[in-house]
Amino acid sequence: MRKLLFSASLVVILITFLEVTASLYYFFVVPQQSREMLEPLLGVTSPETQDLLRYRPHPYFNYVFNRDFRHADGFKPYNSQGFRAPEWKKKERGTIRIVAVGGSTTYGIFSRDGKNIWPAFLESRLNSAGAPGVEVINLGVTGYTLFEVMGVMAMTVPELEPDIVLINVGTNDAFSACYPDEGGRDNTFFRFSWNVQQLPGFAKVGMRKSYTLRVLGYLTMSLNTYLPGDLMTAMQYPHPDDKEALRNAAHASGKYFRRNLKTAVSLAKNIGAAAVLFTQPLNPAWEMTEALFYREIIGAHKRNNEIIRSVGTESGVAVVDLYAGMRAKELFVDAIHPNLRGEELQARLIYPEVSALVATLTGR
Repeated sequence: MRKLLFSASLVVILITFLEVTASLYYFFVVPQQSREMLEPLLGVTSPETQDLLRYRPHPYFNYVFNRDFRHADGFKPYNSQGFRAPEWKKKERGTIRIVAVGGSTTYGIFSRDGKNIWPAFLESRLNSAGAPGVEVINLGVTGYTLFEVMGVMAMTVPELEPDIVLINVGTNDAFSACYPDEGGRDNTFFRFSWNVQQLPGFAKVGMRKSYTLRVLGYLTMSLNTYLPGDLMTAMQYPHPDDKEALRNAAHASGKYFRRNLKTAVSLAKNIGAAAVLFTQPLNPAWEMTEALFYREIIGAHKRNNEIIRSVGTESGVAVVDLYAGMRAKELFVDAIHPNLRGEELQARLIYPEVSALVATLTGR
């Protein structure tokens, strides 16, 4: 009996020693940034503190939003398809369905539930004007370029049976101008496939309860692509240095952006939907930046706007000139994302073209 108690005491002392040592290692050796990535994954802190947990890999779109992501209060912002909630319903007879595709300026990165951004404001404005039941479905996903948008338009948009497709792209594509061959014909010089493995439930429980297991798990995860991080670094090559960026940008013409935009318009037309294009707004305060890399991005941004206007004319589709209509710095949070006032203005600028299409569709 005494031997058994002695052995048990040694085990307790050993476990205590390991836990104390592991906790010291965790808080003083493991970088804070890594802890902030790990803890939401384990459920130690709210997932809102780790943005990458909002996403999950997708075999064709590279990534979509994570349908299982919850805010700290339990609110689920994404549906089972990986886009903004709610779940999509079968299109009702007599309803005019509008689908908006694009990146963060369509998704609305500063909106928790999507109710205070331009697609929602546009829907409200159209319905208050007496249109016969208009719904706007937001398929914007943060970071999407036209490559991802084309996948969504080919595989997701047709199932929604839209009458109108709003194609809001160009800013994220501008970054590829600083990469070799504008990112390449299939975008592989700009981005790569993202894959992150899921951590088993029993491992999460163990790592929550024990610092020893947490440290061992962290070291394993760091080597085996379990640990999340920043979305852009997870699927996009680092920015070239200024010298290379300038060299690449000097040869860029927007050829792939033009090709892809024509494809996107054709995809909309092929399912019987009317397409509307938008030029991309830009905070005028950022147009004077001294940073060489971003000066080239701004140049590509403006060139993409010219391509949008050109493709609109060639394809016979409406183009809403948001760049010309949003020229006050007070409308923006940063270089491209509008604040609430900017979102409301954007909906007002888009409304005339879309309401005219709705009138045509309904014979009003």
